Amino acid sequence: MSRGESPNWTELLIESSAHPLPVSAERYRAWMAGRQIFVSSLMDQEMRPYRDVVRTHLHAMGATPVMWEEITPRDEGPQRAFLGGVDRSSVFVLMLGTRYGVTDQSGYSPTHQEGNRAAERRIPRLLFTLGTLNDAERDGRLNDWLRSLRNELSGASFMTANDLIGQLDARLREMAARSDRLWIKLGALVFPGIVNSRFDSRGEGEITVTANVSDGEVRRSLIEGGQSYRSRSRAERITWSNNSFPIQIESVSVKTEYSAEEQVEIVCKSSQSWNSGSSSIHTMMGSFGKLTAGEMAKLWAHRAILGEDYRGDGGGALDMTASFSEPETATLPHVLRACSAGGWLAEGLTRLYPIEEVSRRYDGHFHYLDVGPSTATSIRIRGAFTFGAASSHQDPITIEGNVPLDSVR
Repeated sequence: MSRGESPNWTELLIESSAHPLPVSAERYRAWMAGRQIFVSSLMDQEMRPYRDVVRTHLHAMGATPVMWEEITPRDEGPQRAFLGGVDRSSVFVLMLGTRYGVTDQSGYSPTHQEGNRAAERRIPRLLFTLGTLNDAERDGRLNDWLRSLRNELSGASFMTANDLIGQLDARLREMAARSDRLWIKLGALVFPGIVNSRFDSRGEGEITVTANVSDGEVRRSLIEGGQSYRSRSRAERITWSNNSFPIQIESVSVKTEYSAEEQVEIVCKSSQSWNSGSSSIHTMMGSFGKLTAGEMAKLWAHRAILGEDYRGDGGGALDMTASFSEPETATLPHVLRACSAGGWLAEGLTRLYPIEEVSRRYDGHFHYLDVGPSTATSIRIRGAFTFGAASSHQDPITIEGNVPLDSVR
């Protein structure tokens, strides 16, 4: 661990009433401008009217719909052109009705192939199903696919074309709002806010956090300089977005405009050298067991982040694999369950936890980390991280799976 700090995931103080603030019409249009949105569905008589209204709406909002009506394949086959269109898109809209479609040599319908491609490319997917149908009226293959999709995505059903546009617009606005506002973890405090950071050539940095908070305990803890109101333990680390640094709090200032809310500004100092050597115990000692340090880190990630059980390697009391892959704090599924987290909060914690724990434990960082969206039972996570520069092991360590929300493993 860095600078003697302790993991603090068991008694979080969370601004639980927070929610993504609706974006203004101007910011929404700026977010939509030129955004390529792939529209996937069968092109049959049932779905064509819905494709038309979605196409018209996306154009009206300034986005670029990517669909058959907009693509004219020339030197490549239609399906290859559409898969390339998926690759270029930043949002994938999937609309499903009665039919599954015709399979080709791949064994999947073109729509299913497009959906799989979006999942492989980690493109956010929005699922809409025609709500006038029951399962008995759909193709059996389509019902099978839908069951799989609903384990990964939060879907919505629509009854009419206007209903579909309303649902789609709401989901896109929610995506814009979530991208605009981020979760921050300061010690044991978790809240949405704004972070401004700057580091000089020596790695010395100043990090300024601004947050509007209404939760009394979170607000008081922030005002008291990042100390937990209950345990009085001082915050030693800040985590946000794709960053996590040990810090020292320099100052706290408060601006009060409303009786139920205050704006708190916290200035922290950090030095990238404070992490130096923090990963040695896990990267060096880990390789003494049956697995390499990288393999040990992957096993740790599956235990800590996905909550998977460790079944042992038969080493008994000298099971080095168990010792060096053991999470040092509560696993992410336990954290989510303890906080009754769902939706936006669950997605925020599912990002903060691996970012902080990889930094704290391995002095590492993520090359990419894709989280969500949250469903009723789990959150999809995909990522790849490496150890800090002091380690000789620099190959990316991947993790992919579902973090359970409905039970603690």
